[in-house]
Amino acid sequence: MAGYSALLKDHRCTISDPHGLVLGQVPLVEGLYKHVYAPETAEIAETANLTWKVLSLDDLHRRMGHISPNFAKTLVKDKQVTGLTLDMTSEALF
Repeated sequence: MAGYSALLKDHRCTISDPHGLVLGQVPLVEGLYKHVYAPETAEIAETANLTWKVLSLDDLHRRMGHISPNFAKTLVKDKQVTGLTLDMTSEALF
């Protein structure tokens, strides 16, 4: 969306809206900006709605910014990408 910004400074990524309101900060950990979701209260965790979709290798390739399909598969196998299920039998269509 137009006007949003991401500032990489002081070992964190600060995301702001067009008016300068900080929407979130993601720390730099071992060379990667990694956000770990942790509900603030147990009530939130109990009422969260989740959907879980099995992604094909092509879907993951596109969602990860068109990275190499083999690298995308490796990231899932090595648990560097979490929160999704990859169909490990799927093949890249290109």
